Amino acid sequence: MAFDHFVAICKPLHSTVIMNPQLCTQMAITIWAIGFFHALLHSIMTSRLNFYGPNHIHHFFCDVKPLLELACGNTELNQRLLNTVTGTIAAGPFFLTLLSYFYIITYLFLKTQSCNMLHRALSTCASHFM
Repeated sequence: MAFDHFVAICKPLHSTVIMNPQLCTQMAITIWAIGFFHALLHSIMTSRLNFYGPNHIHHFFCDVKPLLELACGNTELNQRLLNTVTGTIAAGPFFLTLLSYFYIITYLFLKTQSCNMLHRALSTCASHFM
């Protein structure tokens, strides 16, 4: 969404060429693949751990951290992997979104002559940015 706003505001005449259906499909497939492989990674790493006795997780979903607390043995590799991969997956899109809106705001303040156009562009992006 941030990339779409960036293209629509900073390159309005090229937006239909840049944001074509093929690029949108590739972006969606990439996000789905990242989510799938993230879940698969933790499933594989958790399946290698040993669990003893009847353990209960008091959640309606199975989260990785409570599951690691129930495991017997060394879970340090799983914890590091969980923190590193999850942090990267969360920080990557966050910083790309910030970068996109930084370019949009810079473009608007440096290139826009009309206050009406500036107001319209900022109101379009405000809800997503907040």
